[in-house]
Amino acid sequence: MVAKGEGKEFDLSRTLNHWSRFVSKVQVSAVSTKKAAYGGPDGAGDTRAEAACFSTGVRLKKSATDIRAGLSIDQAIAREIGHLTRFPSLELSSDAIRTSGACDSGYACAYQFNLSWSSATTPMAAESNPRMVFERLFGAGPPGERAENMKRRQQEQRSSSIS
Repeated sequence: MVAKGEGKEFDLSRTLNHWSRFVSKVQVSAVSTKKAAYGGPDGAGDTRAEAACFSTGVRLKKSATDIRAGLSIDQAIAREIGHLTRFPSLELSSDAIRTSGACDSGYACAYQFNLSWSSATTPMAAESNPRMVFERLFGAGPPGERAENMKRRQQEQRSSSIS
């Protein structure tokens, strides 16, 4: 299910052929981030680290405490055009669980739980709570005031559901 070729000169596989009308709007990169997630000389267990490889394109250092990834593509874009938006970037997750240390075969949990990296050693924490994302995007006032408004709205919702 890949395209053969790179840049603007590529052919879609049979599986991807229904996307042919978008070919003029796509550019294929010759860099394969998946290769960065394959097992290396430090042993197996790379599946959990693939998320960080996907967004950074970097072969990760297998360590529970000494993390080394790279600047992720979303953060590189945020550095260039983030000043044009209310938030330079939004880091979202569907996984509320956060652990530290080693998660899979000696890889740091930071690799498993973070797609966004602002530097080789700094993952961007992702928000998994939809209410918090909503408040960040649409809440009025400074952060402390937004937190108070959210608490007030939650109280009002509880009160109206009881009556």
